[in-house]
Amino acid sequence: MSNLSKKVTSAISVVAIVASAVGSSIVAAASGFLPYAEALATAGYIQSSSNEAGYRLADTASRQEVAGTAIKMKLGTGSTALPANYSCKGYFTDVSATTPASWSCRAAELAADNGIVSQANAKFRPTDNITRAEALAMVLKAAGMEIPTVTTSSFNDVTIAWQVNVAEAALAKKIISANASFRPNDSVSRGELFVFAANALGLSVDDFNLDDILNGGDTSTGTTSTGTTSTGTTTEVKAGDLNISLNPASPAVGTQVPMSGIIRFAVVDFKAASSDVTLSSVELKKAGLSTVSSSTRIWFEKDGLRLSGKASFTSEGNAIVSFAPSLVIKAGATESLDLYVQLADIVSGTDYQFVSGNILSSAQNVGGAFMTPVLRTANYTVATFTADRASSDASYKASNDLVELGAFKITATKTGSVTETRDEKLQSITLYQSGTANLSNLSNIVLVRNGQVVSSGSAVAAKSLTFVVNDIVKDGSTATYYIKANINNVENNTDTYQFYLKNTSDISIIEANSGFRANADAATEASRFTAPLYSVTGGDVKFERDTSVALSANYAPGSDNVVLMQGTITAKNAVTLENPRITISNLTGTGNLSNYFNTIYLTIGNSVFSATAVGTASSTIDFNGSVTVSGTAQVKIYGTLKSTTNMPDTTIKLDDLRLSSFIGVNQYTANQNTLSSAVGSIPGISVSVANTALNVTRNDGLGATSLAAGSKVVTVYGAQISSSRGNPVTVSSASFTFTGSNLSTSTGFLNNAFATLYVDGVAITSKTVDTLSAIRFDGLNATVTPTKAVNLVVKVDFADTFAAGTFIANLTDLTAVDAVSSKDITLASFPAGAVFTVQAAGATFTVSDANPQASLFLAGSTNNKLFAVKVTANNDNVNLKTLSLTGTSLDSFTSFKLYDSAGNLVANSSTATATALVFDNIDAAKSTVAQDKSVSFYVSADANTNTDISGVVVTLPAGTGSVVIRGSNGLEISPTVTALSSNSHAVAQNTAVIAKAANPSKELTTSALRFTVAASGKNQVTLSSLSGSVQLSGYTGATNVSIYKDSISAGNLAFTGVVGSAQTYTATANAKNTVDANSTATYILVVEGAIGDPASPSGVKDWT
Repeated sequence: MSNLSKKVTSAISVVAIVASAVGSSIVAAASGFLPYAEALATAGYIQSSSNEAGYRLADTASRQEVAGTAIKMKLGTGSTALPANYSCKGYFTDVSATTPASWSCRAAELAADNGIVSQANAKFRPTDNITRAEALAMVLKAAGMEIPTVTTSSFNDVTIAWQVNVAEAALAKKIISANASFRPNDSVSRGELFVFAANALGLSVDDFNLDDILNGGDTSTGTTSTGTTSTGTTTEVKAGDLNISLNPASPAVGTQVPMSGIIRFAVVDFKAASSDVTLSSVELKKAGLSTVSSSTRIWFEKDGLRLSGKASFTSEGNAIVSFAPSLVIKAGATESLDLYVQLADIVSGTDYQFVSGNILSSAQNVGGAFMTPVLRTANYTVATFTADRASSDASYKASNDLVELGAFKITATKTGSVTETRDEKLQSITLYQSGTANLSNLSNIVLVRNGQVVSSGSAVAAKSLTFVVNDIVKDGSTATYYIKANINNVENNTDTYQFYLKNTSDISIIEANSGFRANADAATEASRFTAPLYSVTGGDVKFERDTSVALSANYAPGSDNVVLMQGTITAKNAVTLENPRITISNLTGTGNLSNYFNTIYLTIGNSVFSATAVGTASSTIDFNGSVTVSGTAQVKIYGTLKSTTNMPDTTIKLDDLRLSSFIGVNQYTANQNTLSSAVGSIPGISVSVANTALNVTRNDGLGATSLAAGSKVVTVYGAQISSSRGNPVTVSSASFTFTGSNLSTSTGFLNNAFATLYVDGVAITSKTVDTLSAIRFDGLNATVTPTKAVNLVVKVDFADTFAAGTFIANLTDLTAVDAVSSKDITLASFPAGAVFTVQAAGATFTVSDANPQASLFLAGSTNNKLFAVKVTANNDNVNLKTLSLTGTSLDSFTSFKLYDSAGNLVANSSTATATALVFDNIDAAKSTVAQDKSVSFYVSADANTNTDISGVVVTLPAGTGSVVIRGSNGLEISPTVTALSSNSHAVAQNTAVIAKAANPSKELTTSALRFTVAASGKNQVTLSSLSGSVQLSGYTGATNVSIYKDSISAGNLAFTGVVGSAQTYTATANAKNTVDANSTATYILVVEGAIGDPASPSGVKDWT
C-alpha cells in the first residue's frame, strides 16, 4: 500500500468503493476504509480499535450511529458538548434514557436541536439502517456546509430533489467525486460513513490506495498493486464443506444465443454439506480464444432475482462476482443459481465459455468447479420493452383496506428489424421507495393487473421492494401494474410512498418463447420512471381486534362473561371519545336481545359502560358517556346469558366498533380539536347460544357373544357420554334394565347376576340383578363438558346356576343437570346393548391327525406313542380333569403318560391294568384348551421286556363316563363322547425294519435299488427269501437280477433272480442273507446283461 499522505478532500469517488449496482461485499474494500477510521479515532470522533475488525467497516450503519458521529462533528468531542448525564426531553417515542442504548436519546435529540434531523416525525427509528443520501445529508449539516437548491444532477440515479441537492453539495465540496451513479438509497456502511465524515472534517489520511478499495488489496482491474500493509488482522473461522458443480439444466453445448443482450449461460449448483456455508464471491475466467470486452457484465440470479453484483472483466478475462449480503447455503441444501452474462454488441458466430476460479466462502473445504457450455452468438435481435409510470398522485386516510401505493406500465416492444410475434414475460421487478414512509409498515404487498394479483411473492429490504411475477405481456400491448398493500401504521402526520426504478437491470423480462432476456428500450434506459406520489394521513387513533380471541364462540344458557367483542384502541395523543353506539348486525332465535341478556357491558381501558339488553337485528345499543384514551386501551363487550329453561337457540353478532361508532363529540384531549379519522375497526364475535345437550354412544364394540356358565367380570355394556355444546353437565346416576330368555331365580339370571358400574375405569357400586330386572346406580358424581367425555361400563359376574339362556343390559336413563343453569338434561333414547348367550362349557373328542400308525415296538423300548385324541373346547375355555380309557393287552406296557402336541408332559396314569387306563386329577393349566380351539393329546408307554404280543389297542369309550372336563369357572362337566380307538400295535423281542436307502448313482447295472435291513433285539435276522418286481423297457439280452450285501462283489452276492414282476429271489450259498442283532446291513440290487435295444422307439430306455 502506498505511503502517500493525502487530504480527504482529494477527488476520491466513494461511489467507486462498491462496484456492484446492488452493493457488492464491502468486506473486499474494508482495508481501504481503515485509514479513514483511524483518522477519525485519532481525532476522537469515534472509539479507537487495536485492529481493523473492531471498526466493523463492512457493517451497515444505523441512524443513531450516524447521528452520534454527526453530533461530535457539530459540537466537538468534549464532555461539555456531549454531557454524560443527559436528560431526555421526549422528542421521539422510540428512544428513551435506556432504550435502545443509553446514548441513543442524547444523540437523537441533540441532532434535532442542532438542525441535523427533523422533530416533525414522531419516531426516530434509531436502529434502522440509513441510506447513503440520508447519511451524507447529516454529515453536511453537521459540518456546517450549505446545501443549495439545484436543478441538475451529476448522477444518473439521483433524481429526487432533496437527494440531488445533497449529492451536488457534497460533490462541490469534494467529499465525493464525479461518477456515473451514487446509489443514494443503498444502506451506508460504517466504512463509507467514515469516509464521508473524514472528508467533511478535512482530516489527513495515510496509507490510502484506490486499488485497495476497489479490490481489497488483491488483484486490481488492469493493474497490479506493489504490496500491502496491514494495521491489524482478524482470523476467519472456517467450517463445513462446499461443493460446486454444473447443473444439467444448463443450456446445451453449441446453443445459439443473441449476439447482444443478457444471456443465461449456465445453472450452477452450490451444495453445503453438514454445516451452513456463506458464499461471498466467485471468480470467473474466460475459456477459449474469444476476447471478452470490459463492458461485458456477469452475475448470478435465482428465480429472476439478482443475488450478486454485476462484475466486469479485466483485460486478462477475469471477473469476481460478489454477493452482498453473502449467500447463505443451509446445511444439506443445494442452491441452484442462474449465471447471466450481458454481452456487448459483437459479431455473430463467436463462441463464449467461462470457467470458475477461486471461491471465497466460509467453508473449510471447497470442492468441485464448473465450466459453462460453449454458447455461440447468432444474428438475433431480442425483443425490447418500455417501462414507465402510470396512474397519478393520490392521498388516503389511514384504514385497513388494501390500497394502491404505486403504478407502472410495461409495453412489449421490438426493433424495426424484428417482424415475428414476440410475447414477453415479466419475471420480477425491484423498485425503491423515496417517500418518507417505512416499508415495514406495510403487509400483504401484492402486484395487481386487471384486478388480479399477479405476483407470487414480495420481499422488502430496507428501501427496496421486489416482486416475483411471471406475467405475460402480449407483443405490442401494454400492461399496467398496481402496487397494493395494507398500511398497518402511519408514523407521521402524513406518510408518503413513491417508488422508482433505479436500474433497468432491476426489471427481469424475457421472451416468452425463447427465454432470452429482453432489453430496455432507449427511452427507458435514458429516463427510469418514478411512480406517482401517494400520501397517507391519519394514524393518530387505531382500532384493532384481539387476535388471540376467536371470531366465533359457543355458549349455553346461564353462561357468564359471554364476550361479544374484544380488541384495543390505540391513540398516539390523548383523545376523548363520546357516546359509543353499537348495531346488532345479526340476531336469530326469538329475535330480541332481551330474551338472552339483561345487561350488556362495554369496557374501554378502566372505564365501564352498561346498557339494557334490548333490540332485534339492526337495532342499536347506546352506551352513554365518554372515555379518554392515551396509548393503548383494552376494549371488551360482554354479558351474562339468562338461564331460562328451553331458551331457543340463537346466533348473536354485533357490528364493528370504529371511530364512527362514537356518535358524540370526539376530540383531541389537549386542544379540543376534532378527531376526524382513525384506522381500523374491532369486529364483533359471532356468539352461538345453544341449550346444553348430551350424547350417548356405545363404545364397547360388542356383538352377539357366547358365555359359559359362571363367567366372571364380563363387560356387558359400555357407553361414552359426551357434549358438543353448552355448559358442564353433572351426571349423578345411571339406570339399566336387564332382559333375557331365562328369568328363573334358580337356573336363570335373576338373583344369579351381579352387576358393577365403572365410571372412567373406577368401580362405583355393585348390585344384584334381582326380580325387578332393573338397577339404578347412584353416586356417579361425573361431569361432562364439551371438552371432556365420561365413559360408563357395566361388568357382570354370573353364578354357576345360570347355566343357559340369553342376557341383555340396556341403559335406560341418566340423571343429568346443567351445572350452570340447574336445568335437567333429558335424552330421548339410548343405544341398545349386545346379546349374550350363556351355555355350559363342552368339548368334542375326535381322533387326532397325529394318531400313530400301527407299530411294532421292540420289547423294552420306552416312550412309545400308542394313541392320540384331539380335544376341541366349546362355549368356554376347558381343561381335562379325568380321562378313562380301555384297551387290550395294556399290561404289555408300563409307565403310561399323557402329553400335549408340543411334547409337554400333562399327566401320569393313576390306574393301569390289562384292560383299563385312567388319568385322574390332570393338571388344569397344562391341559387347558381355549374356547373354539383344539389341542391334541397322546398316550405314551414303555414296552415290557421279554414280551412278544400283538393286537395292543387303546380305546376312549363312548358315553358320558369316560371324560371329565372343567370350565373356566371350575365346574366339572362330563361330555358325551363317541368311541375312539388307536391302531393295533405289537411288541416283539426281535424285530427287523426294512427301509429304502439313499441311492447315489441309480445306475441300472450298478445301483438300481438300495435298501437297508435293521435287526433289533436279542438275535440275528435271517432273510429266507425276497420277492420283487423289476420292469425294463428298451432293453434286450439275458437280464438277471443280483442282490449284494454292503458292496458289489462275488463274495457278497446274497440273492439272485430274473427280471419280471412278482419274482422271488433265491438266497445264495454265501450266507449274506443274515443281519446281526442290533446292526444294519445295506443291500444293493442290480440288473446284469441288459443291452439297449436299437429298435426301441426314439431310443427310450426305462426301468422301474
